Amino acid sequence: MSAPDDVDDAVHGLDRLPEDAENAARAMDEIVADSDDDGDDTDDDVPDQPDDDYESDGDDQEWALGFCERAPSETLQRQFFPSKVGGRPAWLDPVDVPTAAQLKCLYTREPLDFLLQVYASVDDEPTAFHRAVFLFVSPHGGDLHRPGAVRAFRSQLPRVNPFYPDEPREPGAVR
Repeated sequence: MSAPDDVDDAVHGLDRLPEDAENAARAMDEIVADSDDDGDDTDDDVPDQPDDDYESDGDDQEWALGFCERAPSETLQRQFFPSKVGGRPAWLDPVDVPTAAQLKCLYTREPLDFLLQVYASVDDEPTAFHRAVFLFVSPHGGDLHRPGAVRAFRSQLPRVNPFYPDEPREPGAVR
């Protein structure tokens, strides 16, 4: 990947996503509220559950669920390794970014929308001390099942690299 001059042009619709996420959250709240307002407190429509609330197949996995909230813009800069939804990507490696062609939907050939990025470092892998995954989606929600309508990019760097100090910086710290 090389740094194109038109990356900002290729990543279109970025400012629209946070509002869409808020609308989706409001719609989900309305659905939940509507389902609670039926006045019927019986569980007749809920299928019988097994006596055991937790069934293990021996492959125990730990899950952490989260939610989105607004963060101060200064904490969303790449040197703070943000995980975030919407806005513009904070590229981990500012030189090796996807090209404009890579940021196009393979089905519609339109620019993909930036959905989210997750910082996911791997301490025991020297080449992935810093690692981020970036997810882009087609601007046409009905096409998301098509090949190439959702694209993920991974960027990783070793601890010693030309872009970041060996030790983490605190937000507001002077470089």
